[in-house]
Amino acid sequence: MVNMNDFVKEIAEEEGGVEEVNIAQIKEVTALVLKKLARMGRGQVIRLLKRYE
Repeated sequence: MVNMNDFVKEIAEEEGGVEEVNIAQIKEVTALVLKKLARMGRGQVIRLLKRYE
């Protein structure tokens, strides 16, 4: 299982913009995205992920 806190910290580090984004905000948005992905069909998710490989 993926540790959500570690996952979100990695996202924050990759984002690395000038304006610091709150970890809690990233965690909330990540949860919303994952919920959306969970409701999509497998083929749709695979195509979406391939776009960002």
